[in-house]
Amino acid sequence: MNLQEFHPAVAISSQLYDLYEHKLLARNQEESIPIDRPDDVPTESRNKIGETSIGRVAIIGAGLAGLRAAMLLNERCPGLDIDIIEANERVGGRIHTHNFDGQSSGDSSLPSSSPNYFDVGAMRFPYAPVMKPLFELLDRLDIKVSPFIMSTGQNWLAYNGIRIRKAELVDESAWAKDPFRVSRRNGGKIPTGHWDDKSPSTLLAQAIQPFVDELLSNPNKALDHMLETLKNHSGRTYMIAKLGYPPELVDWIETMTVGGGWLDRDFIETILEEIAFNFDIQMSSRKIEWRGVDGGAYQIPLRMVDWLNKHAPNTRLFLNHKVTSINFDQKHSKFTLSGAFPATSLSQNEYSHVISAVPPTCLRIITLESCGLDQSQREVIDRFFMGPGSKVGMKFETAWWTEPGMDINGGQSATDRNARQIIYPSVKKHDSCTVLLASYDWSPHSTTLGKMMRGPGSREEEHLKGLLLKDLAYLHDVPLPRLESEFRSMYAYDWDQDQSALDWNQ
Repeated sequence: MNLQEFHPAVAISSQLYDLYEHKLLARNQEESIPIDRPDDVPTESRNKIGETSIGRVAIIGAGLAGLRAAMLLNERCPGLDIDIIEANERVGGRIHTHNFDGQSSGDSSLPSSSPNYFDVGAMRFPYAPVMKPLFELLDRLDIKVSPFIMSTGQNWLAYNGIRIRKAELVDESAWAKDPFRVSRRNGGKIPTGHWDDKSPSTLLAQAIQPFVDELLSNPNKALDHMLETLKNHSGRTYMIAKLGYPPELVDWIETMTVGGGWLDRDFIETILEEIAFNFDIQMSSRKIEWRGVDGGAYQIPLRMVDWLNKHAPNTRLFLNHKVTSINFDQKHSKFTLSGAFPATSLSQNEYSHVISAVPPTCLRIITLESCGLDQSQREVIDRFFMGPGSKVGMKFETAWWTEPGMDINGGQSATDRNARQIIYPSVKKHDSCTVLLASYDWSPHSTTLGKMMRGPGSREEEHLKGLLLKDLAYLHDVPLPRLESEFRSMYAYDWDQDQSALDWNQ
């Protein structure tokens, strides 16, 4: 599929994000509390310290952003002296692959031919215009990708104690029968109304579609209108106040579509996200396809480091180096860095420029007093937060979910039990892969499982293993003793507990 073949709303999604950000920033400044503007609020004359010629450059963070910044600098300024400074023992940041055959993200020899891996971090990428720079980079680095199957009719949905194959719910009329018994007439809590014969995805689409139509007709005018009419609305409050959806119905829509807590975000963000990734709304006859990296997404930072080693001889990579302070000497227009550095490294620690390639949550604990940040910049650093996320991969003796009667090859099942989302290996590796992503959760519920992720062999992880095996047995109608006998290994990861991802530069 060519990136130009998408519905026009999807094709312009990246421009919509840029336009939205500019309008939001401008509106926030206009609506600031009417008091005298302090000196450190952005003005036209902010930070007039003159341009500095590029000397040695420091990049804080060796995630994809930091590595890509180093590549771009070397392409535009060949021979530039660059230091990439990373707090972790590995590159990649939130790109992290675990291989059950003995290799992991920390080992550059991770075999792309081994099928028994799962991506602990980013694992699937929408083949959409907004992701064009990524796929151009993958092509350039000769990184192979394969289709990532998001859903099949053989996948299961299990809610309110009821299990149903997705294939049985493809026809919209199936939802009129209240398949999960959530309406009051069937003992549930959702009141009867005009929504009774519609799926949660359709109800979400009906809330979003009018704004999609506006954006497609006139993006600039539509965003102004949305910023004015939706500025005080989350997805939840909009559906309740403007569409008359009962709160119980909104809870159900959220559970079945975007995940717990997602509709508490700014509604405009949900609309733009739906346009970019086309998760639940049918805006065109061609759904967005998804890709996974052969051998795991960690191939991306590994190949980027390989490129730097070959094409950027003056670029140095420092692992296990935690930056705690960025100091700017305005008189001499130079930066110095302080932190937990091994005694013999970073002997030359003066830079003309410093690039922060870490999330604001990591930047928050780096001392920046001398860097001249204004009030708005400090507020962004303070208010930004990372959402929760946890994954549990399990290796079994066989790929039991592919057996006759189950016939699951790719896609994902979903449930309101502890496992939440179960991801199956996609087409290219399902024949030989016996690894199942037994739990994937990005909702606030993930913090519950995260508290049980205390390392292999711990009492907590044994409890977690038992819970998830029970969920898998229930969801697939497989005897629990069989899964217990087939179980071989488990790797659990809670991103909320990753110090390098949240509390230190990554």
